[in-house]
Amino acid sequence: MIQHSLEKTALLAIALSVLVCGCVSNIEKSQERFQNGFYRDAAQAVKKDSEKTSDVLSSLYYGSSQFMAGEPEEALKGFRKASELIDEQDHSLNWGSGYVAKSYEGFMSHTYQALCFLALKQSDKARVILNRLEESLGKVQERNRRVLEESQEKLREERNKPENQSGMGLTKEALANSQNISKQKELYQELAKWGTYADYENPASRLLSGLYRLFYAEDASDLERAVFQLKRAAGMSGSAVGHRLFALAEGVASGRIPRSELSKKVVVIYENGLGPILKEERIELIIPYHRPVYAGVAIPILVKQEAAYPALSLGMQGLTEPFCDFDRIAATEYRKVLPRIVALEITKAILKVAVQIVVSNEMEKHHGELAGFLTGLTGSIITMAITNADTRCWGLLPKNYQVALIDRPDSNVLPITASTGVPLFQVELPPHVPVIVYVKAPVNGLPATCMLLNPSR
Repeated sequence: MIQHSLEKTALLAIALSVLVCGCVSNIEKSQERFQNGFYRDAAQAVKKDSEKTSDVLSSLYYGSSQFMAGEPEEALKGFRKASELIDEQDHSLNWGSGYVAKSYEGFMSHTYQALCFLALKQSDKARVILNRLEESLGKVQERNRRVLEESQEKLREERNKPENQSGMGLTKEALANSQNISKQKELYQELAKWGTYADYENPASRLLSGLYRLFYAEDASDLERAVFQLKRAAGMSGSAVGHRLFALAEGVASGRIPRSELSKKVVVIYENGLGPILKEERIELIIPYHRPVYAGVAIPILVKQEAAYPALSLGMQGLTEPFCDFDRIAATEYRKVLPRIVALEITKAILKVAVQIVVSNEMEKHHGELAGFLTGLTGSIITMAITNADTRCWGLLPKNYQVALIDRPDSNVLPITASTGVPLFQVELPPHVPVIVYVKAPVNGLPATCMLLNPSR
């Protein structure tokens, strides 16, 4: 009877392992198709999920895929839905088990929404979105305070569970183990190499907001806000091109540079490659116990993806220049939450240890040492199968932003080539207006997209 029960439990453990490892989500399907250049197929993979009432991540993937497919109107459906859900999250603590967007994901959802409106020549609607974006950039600390409060409450709940107490001593010993400590240090040290920005800031969003205020200015107030946004963006990025844009805005706002000079300028913004994704990193805790006890901790860790092209060549006008790094933006925010993630996962491991020890002890007490050993072994297999990290994230953001501020070509035609020599676009510039040329190239050798953003005249 005991043997039959143990065999069934072992089979359950194997089945759980296959189930956990073998499922491929629609998000993963969408990301794979996107990275192979099938942007419309990528959108279709998440279309049904994006139409649900609360699926933030699918909406972001749908918007990104349609944006790359050159369908700003369809992309808007995804980004608007995602922004509405993120705004709801900002005002609620009842998030359940749904995906909670990172701050930079919320900023970029609004940013892409504004880009889509500008591409559709609906600048008034873009203004509304950018107003909301500027407001959210100022209120992000409140949102993250709420995230902290919720995570601390979850931590208290886990630690207060009575089942945790029987495994507490062993787990404390495990955490004091030098090998376990060194594994955790490695995770933090690797992340520290990525660099930082100011907390919960986004130079890319401030760049677009500032350029909109400058190029689409309706009054002096717009120009003042352009100076403010571009100054913040330049300060965070530390880039030469950022400071040139700030100086241009400051000159126009002060009257030193006539606004008519803006029509002689072209700004090229290049979204390069793909930003970081989350992958599972396991810390297998060494538990000082005489029977097999599994207490692994699965942590989601940021992993860098590849750039598409080192830069864009703009004919005789030179190359795009580095402006900001999305790897750093993600790492800045992730470093804030990683200690809480680790603490919560270790606390959950305490419960799993306690359950394994109690069950195996009971089996040994009533059915002998072998039964206790086999129960502990089977429990460890099951625990290993169900120990997983939450690796959901918006993995279609760029790796970095590059920018160029150039003089308008006399021909009104701007050739855009990858710095590696791959021809991309021949852009016909509308005359007599300032122009933003927005290029997004996620993967080397695959289709890129190009949008012209300019005031109608």
